[in-house]
Amino acid sequence: MALEKMKIQSLKKAYEGSYFSPHEVRDEGYEKGAGLDEAYGLFLTWLPKKDSDRHIIPAAAADNLCLEGERTTCASRIMENYHSPFSAFALEKAAVAGFEVVAKSNLDEFGIGDSTGVSPFKTTVNPWKEGHQGGSGAAAAVASGAVMAAFASDASGGLRQEASYSGVVGVKPTYGRVSRRGLIDYASSLDQVGVLGRCVEDAAYALAAISGHDPKDPTSIDRPVDFDPPLKQPGGPITMACPREWQEAKGLDAAVAKVFGKTLEHLSSQGIQIEEVSLPALKWSSPVTALIASVEAFSTLANFDGIRFGERTRGEHLQDMYVQTRTRGFGPRVKEFLTYGALVSSGKNYQDYFLWAQKCRRFIRDQVLALLENSFFIILPTVPFAPPPLEEKSPGPEPKGHIFTSPANLAGLPAVSLPAGIHDALPVGLQLIGRPFGEGPLLQAAALLEDIISFPGLALGEQEG
Repeated sequence: MALEKMKIQSLKKAYEGSYFSPHEVRDEGYEKGAGLDEAYGLFLTWLPKKDSDRHIIPAAAADNLCLEGERTTCASRIMENYHSPFSAFALEKAAVAGFEVVAKSNLDEFGIGDSTGVSPFKTTVNPWKEGHQGGSGAAAAVASGAVMAAFASDASGGLRQEASYSGVVGVKPTYGRVSRRGLIDYASSLDQVGVLGRCVEDAAYALAAISGHDPKDPTSIDRPVDFDPPLKQPGGPITMACPREWQEAKGLDAAVAKVFGKTLEHLSSQGIQIEEVSLPALKWSSPVTALIASVEAFSTLANFDGIRFGERTRGEHLQDMYVQTRTRGFGPRVKEFLTYGALVSSGKNYQDYFLWAQKCRRFIRDQVLALLENSFFIILPTVPFAPPPLEEKSPGPEPKGHIFTSPANLAGLPAVSLPAGIHDALPVGLQLIGRPFGEGPLLQAAALLEDIISFPGLALGEQEG
């Protein structure tokens, strides 16, 4: 059947032509998925196989998105046995559009970290090259062909970073475009539900499926969906702004710089207008995001104490129970992040650090929006380095891979990561940031760049259909 070589639209046409049935799709998906899961550490929970004639699109959901009656662990010991009483609004809408979540995928604990794909339960391995980080189970599942799309969260660029690691397309929508109800987030002002697909068209289809107003989510905004495939070609020339500061990014790998530089030259030769601009605030985006996210996480994850939420560990008294529960339940990365949030939000530090970060956030947002007034998009590398080896750990509370992705979260803007090339058998991604609620033009431009770059997808191959 070769589902791993089909686009979603091709699968729908195959259903209409009765070339195969949903039962065959499920059987093949579960059989192949089990083998891929064993090889790459993709999933934390497999969902029961359904017996239905309804046409389905096999999908995965990160395990911080709730599904009614199913286990939702957030890849944390403290939530190991939690079963949600309701489903995330985004997954409810996805189900209506035909997506069937077959498994909940692995991620960094509560999504906190540098997209290492490491949790207390398993480690996700990059499908492109053994011994390297895969970013997340959701991204690796799409890349390897275990599912056709995946739904995950993006607080400071994690979804786009894992897309870059696994050589797939990742889209973070405008803040408010997709309901956050049912997402167990850690930074509510930054986090959004996004999508992963093997190509821009599939990602656009998945994003259109979950977009829309949710009256039960006060952050949800009612805006029309104008990016449902088939995507149209952009009308007229495309202008992109490329901040020159990307070359000065901390931790920038020479190989990534070379791939991205060559990609810019190739795009320019194909008629894409790329203007070099200045974005001085870029260097502050990662530390500012880390400060804001850690303080919000310190507040949000206070609910996980063994009484309100979480697996309880006995103690000699109430305070000791809190301590024992959180000591056993949270991993070292989360503890470090929460400690950082507690420190920068306490006493005089609140003024010196957290309020400073909030002022910087507005400054960064204003600079980014000013660039977008004169250009349709901002183009940057997605991550300053290629997928690291599995043994490499996140250095401290500030993730080092979010310098290029976090401006979109701070400003609440839509952004897409797509493969730009390969170095040493590992994918390297580029990123486009668009105007508020400009997902339509953004995805059209991404589809055009995808055609120009002609990235050799791991699972999609020659893109049948």
